[in-house]
Amino acid sequence: HEDAVNLNLEELHPKANLIQGWGPVQDMLAGLNSSFSGVFLVGYHASGSNNKAVLGHTLNSLVHYIKVNDQFVNETGIAALYAGHYDVPIAFVSGDDCAISEARKQLNDVVGVVVKQSFARDCTISLPLEQAQYLLERGAADAVMKLQQQQFTVFKIPGPIKMEIAFYNTGLRVSVFQCLVEILEFDSSYKFDQEKLSVTFEADNALNALQRVNMLMYLVYGIKSSSN
Repeated sequence: HEDAVNLNLEELHPKANLIQGWGPVQDMLAGLNSSFSGVFLVGYHASGSNNKAVLGHTLNSLVHYIKVNDQFVNETGIAALYAGHYDVPIAFVSGDDCAISEARKQLNDVVGVVVKQSFARDCTISLPLEQAQYLLERGAADAVMKLQQQQFTVFKIPGPIKMEIAFYNTGLRVSVFQCLVEILEFDSSYKFDQEKLSVTFEADNALNALQRVNMLMYLVYGIKSSSN
């Protein structure tokens, strides 16, 4: 989370490798390729457009929603799109009830483990640690078994892929959007909607789509930082 450097190395499993910091297009899936059997997403949250979800957001606090081919996706869906480029399925997701509900709508056969119930953006009831650990271990074991039996479907979308990113309609966010329009207005492949505060583009494949999403996020982050 945040700067992606907050895991305790001393508590990691001896066979686990740790990626720290934000990389290129892969972000939290840096290093993924077709040699992997499946992806496990632990501690995920719902999308920024989900008002009930605790700490719901999509890549950036300025982003209201992201759509792929006119369908809402959260960070689980974005990870699935990237993994699908390499024919790797998402096998396991854990998080609050809203995150798991969204994940199951996007990935019907994913193993989902709910460790907290959301009541609002800043209100949740979490399970006792021992119970959460038990459910996570049981869910992970179930996902491994299903991977071995090839029961998961790869989330794969053929190109061209339409991407839409919309920003919240409030103060700083409107200013950031206006700056983004001015920076990218030379590129006619980006379509801007001033009323929805959204930018839309098409990409040949999932990898190219996510590369462009990442570029936009870095631009947004830079604009936001310079505005503070």
